[in-house]
Amino acid sequence: MLNASSKLKGEKDWEKYEVARRLNSCVDQIQSQYCQDMNFKEMLTRHRATALYFKLALRVGNEKEADEMADTVGCCSLRVEHITLHRPLDGNKYVVEFDFLGKDSIRYYNKVPVTKRASGDIGLNIDIDSKTKELSQARTELKMAKWKAKGHPDSKWHIEVEKKRKATRHLEDQLQNLIIQAIGWEEGKQITSKLNYLDPHISIAWCMKINVSLDKIYNKSQREKIAWAIDMTEANFEF
Repeated sequence: MLNASSKLKGEKDWEKYEVARRLNSCVDQIQSQYCQDMNFKEMLTRHRATALYFKLALRVGNEKEADEMADTVGCCSLRVEHITLHRPLDGNKYVVEFDFLGKDSIRYYNKVPVTKRASGDIGLNIDIDSKTKELSQARTELKMAKWKAKGHPDSKWHIEVEKKRKATRHLEDQLQNLIIQAIGWEEGKQITSKLNYLDPHISIAWCMKINVSLDKIYNKSQREKIAWAIDMTEANFEF
């Protein structure tokens, strides 16, 4: 395993954030494509499109370490027990309720308004798979992980990068409040998000602009992990 502060690891992190930045210019096109695919007759294409439709920073969730005992899942391994459909709820016609253990056994709970098409596709899967307790999407994970389209990364890479793009975009939109909150982010999914999905260039540039010491945001080991970003970031950086 590479040390978190290794040069090679830093280059890999930098590459993902750069892809996330470029994704901003074509994300509308990608979203339009999977919305079209949700109407596709072939079911595997529809399942893949529906999985990509949920832009909720969910991990792929298709592989586990041999010694990993916890029942953690992601968008490709969700089971019927993890999802509840509501029609309607809280003023929305179609709502999907998620409740499962995600990365690091952290509970993911969310109620998400969805389109009629997405609700119908998930409802069909639940009806079909009520005996096996597995969503049809889960059975497409291998094809989804290997899926490639011209000009697009494979789905596992896409989801990972999309998580970074969305998290970074959200940070930039609400920069000051989220940076201040980040000072106290020291456990669970908060620290995972801060270190793995939020582009450190933005936090570093913000600290430079308003003269805040970087050690207020990142501890020593965290600063070592993002040393590559510290070395290259200037105060005028824009995502």
